Amino acid sequence: MNDGRIHIALVANERYRPGLLATRHSMTSACADPSRLVFHEFGDADMAPFESRFPLREWNGSKLPYLRLFLPEILPDCDWIIYSDVDTLWFRDPQELWNERDDAVSICWVKDFPAIAMEFDRWAAANGLKIPPGHEYACSGVALLNLRKWRETGFTARAIDFFRTYGCPPYPDQDALNVLSAGDAKIIDHDWDVMIPARRWRPCVLHLTGVGLRFAAGENYDGNVPQYVFWFAYYRQNILHLPPKPLRLSLKVRFTALKIISLVFGTLLEALDRHAGPYRWKQFLMRVRRQTAFSGLALRPALATSKPLKA
Repeated sequence: MNDGRIHIALVANERYRPGLLATRHSMTSACADPSRLVFHEFGDADMAPFESRFPLREWNGSKLPYLRLFLPEILPDCDWIIYSDVDTLWFRDPQELWNERDDAVSICWVKDFPAIAMEFDRWAAANGLKIPPGHEYACSGVALLNLRKWRETGFTARAIDFFRTYGCPPYPDQDALNVLSAGDAKIIDHDWDVMIPARRWRPCVLHLTGVGLRFAAGENYDGNVPQYVFWFAYYRQNILHLPPKPLRLSLKVRFTALKIISLVFGTLLEALDRHAGPYRWKQFLMRVRRQTAFSGLALRPALATSKPLKA
């Protein structure tokens, strides 16, 4: 079906509902023509009929992440769909991502962190999985899914066979998608799934992984993780329509220090990341780089507005 509209799938249980609201709002705000956006929203009740199809391990307390594997059945009239995790904030027009569709491949997505790819490689080797040379491990948090091709190639059935054969890998649905789409995927621009923001702000899709565990906090977050501070500022201003919450002086000092660290040691961290061998060392560097990068955004509350493209 090519009806000129942009189809988007968002999946969230009740705990993740705040994330869904913020993600949907940010996509609409960033879109030049929001009337073209068609949101397909799913929850626990939509996943229930599929839970008996193969062994499922919960991911962050939910089985909903697997639902994307059944989208060809749930949406039989959709040829393509944008899938977005609900711990994302969109500051770039979804129309631009929609234009990246490529009928020759099953999925279009962004390369993941080397540390995550290493964890997958270790699991694949331990389970005797052969991954084609040159495959670039990608993140499933934001992806263009070719549902028409998935139906033609029996993608969902192959996914079920994968889980029955190998059980649940470290990042269950994402690892399965990487295995099944190896040689049949397109890597797109990094700005569509940004987990470490650039030092100089530019419109992108921010993927604030981990913040979902804090959604139950409601309108406030009293911790000191920069990306969570930024997400809650967006949620307060644009979903709850509350005034901005002033940043505590102690957090301003901490985030300013992190920003200085980012500017002074950023190049060194990137060099270490390229040459670091051990998996745990790469994981540590990844966390440090995220903290320093998001500290700059947390210090700029004007970016957490409903019209961030004009910031």
